[in-house]
Amino acid sequence: MQSADLKLVLPLAALFAAFFVSAALRADRDVRSRPTAEMHGLTIAHYAKFFTDPFNYSILWSTIVLGVKATLLCLLFGFPIAWICARAKAAAGRPCCCSW
Repeated sequence: MQSADLKLVLPLAALFAAFFVSAALRADRDVRSRPTAEMHGLTIAHYAKFFTDPFNYSILWSTIVLGVKATLLCLLFGFPIAWICARAKAAAGRPCCCSW
């Protein structure tokens, strides 16, 4: 990786790490600070309660369906474009979509 590329990647990596770490710490604090009467700490009971609640199950199913639709749409548009770019040659002999 060149020095100019590294200068662009490091701030993004630091920002990602800051948000990831802060979210992980907040989630851990929330789980440990507000236990309900039937759930103390991190147990399998959390998963059992989540998967037995019909509301959570419907939200999970909707999320999975949305993810499948988005994946299929990306494949529908992305695969033909990638196929064309992989077979087309630029003036320098590299594929047309690659700029490096």
